[in-house]
Amino acid sequence: AHSVIVCAEATRVYRKDFVRDPFGFPPAAAVALQAARELTAYDVTRARNTVAKARSVIRSALGEHILLSPVLPMAPAGRHATSVRLRGVREHITNANIRLTVWASVADLPVAVAPLNGLAVQFTAPPGADEDALAAMAWAAAQIR
Repeated sequence: AHSVIVCAEATRVYRKDFVRDPFGFPPAAAVALQAARELTAYDVTRARNTVAKARSVIRSALGEHILLSPVLPMAPAGRHATSVRLRGVREHITNANIRLTVWASVADLPVAVAPLNGLAVQFTAPPGADEDALAAMAWAAAQIR
């Protein structure tokens, strides 16, 4: 659902530029924009409804707590990597990189990310608690020193 909304919004923003010069976009973006042209209003509405339900469930589960989670499901990929192997399956690098963090975007929650002992950690806070996420991140970093 999230990717449907992202693609629909990207199509809205870049439609004229994409029609004028489709080769002016990186290959992955061009493929996504081309596929998004097939989306119907019903597809986008259904995706928005799914995200709204997910947002409600995620926010309810988080409550007033701050959640710490890893950012990547694997060691960082090489600079020019286009895919990685996760659980024995090749996956596009972008999908792999957002696998553990996209839920916070879907829920529209504030996050802070910091490297702690070589592991990138995401601190996710309830709506409006941006300062709490930053404070938790600073506290955790101080504990490791």
